[in-house]
This record gives sequence, structure tokens and C-alpha cells, in this order.
Amino acid sequence: NLYNDGVKGKFGTGSDLQIWHNGSNSYIDSYTGALLLRGRGSGADISLQPKTGEVGVQITADGSVDLYYDNVKKLETIANGTNIVGNLGINRTGANRALDIETASNQNAVYINSIGTPANYYGRIADDGTTFLEIDSSKNLKLISDSGKLQLGASQDLQIYHDGTNSHLNNSTG
Repeated sequence: NLYNDGVKGKFGTGSDLQIWHNGSNSYIDSYTGALLLRGRGSGADISLQPKTGEVGVQITADGSVDLYYDNVKKLETIANGTNIVGNLGINRTGANRALDIETASNQNAVYINSIGTPANYYGRIADDGTTFLEIDSSKNLKLISDSGKLQLGASQDLQIYHDGTNSHLNNSTG
């Protein structure tokens, strides 16, 4: 045992880098410049492991940065963006969240759930805070605009809309 608890290994002219253990936790302190952790060789990836055999963060040389939860990959950077595996909860605390974006298992579907107050809808799509599409708790699809139209068909042949006074159902193909 070279050092006892609480004794710091100090490096640099001004003791700028210190490594120490206080009996419960271990520390690396850098007092000047950046603290750089680098893989220096062919295939020299960096892995942070919260415990033996469990990956927390994997940094691949010339490649991705991956984040794990309980040894399961949840986020990865890719050449043209980021992949999220599982649900994306925004402003999430446990089961409570302001917005939950999730994909259905084994389906090409995306669900956007807005949960909270008012809890009278299942999903909303909004632009600058103005809702233009809503699915309410009764499963009704609402276009929230007198100028909006529900357009169906490859050429929008069928249009359903309300102009503020009258309701219209137009079919331009016969």
C-alpha cells in the first residue's frame, strides 16, 4: 500500500494534477487546462464501466459515442446524426413527463404522447405553441384551424374542411 486514504498523488510543477482516494470515493482533479483521456493506438477505444463487465459509455476511435443503461445501448452517434434506442422522454421524472416520443415494437409507427395538465388529449402536434392537430381522450382527430383542410389521396382529391361558417366535402375526381 503506497498511499493511505486521503493522500494525494500530485503531478506537475504546481501540483496541477492530483489523484486520490478518500476511503469512499476516488478522484482525479485537474487544476489547469483540459483533462484529456485519450486512446493512443490502433483501435484504442475508450470505455467507461460503472462496474466490472458493464458498459456505461463507449467511445470508438473514428466512430460512434454510445451511452448505455444497465449495459443496454440507449443512444449512439452515427455519421449523419443520432439514434435513440427505446423511448425519448423530455422533462421526465420517473413515470411523469411533459412529452414522450416512442416507437411501437415491431412496427413502423411513432407515437407522441403529451401527458400532464390538461390531460384531455393523447397527442398534439403544434407549431410555435399553436396546436394544429390533436387526438383527444375520446380518440377524435381534430384539425384545429378554420383554414386547415384534411386532404386525402395522391393528388389530394378528397378534401374535408370548415371555413369558419360552412363545412365542405369536395371530391375532385368524380
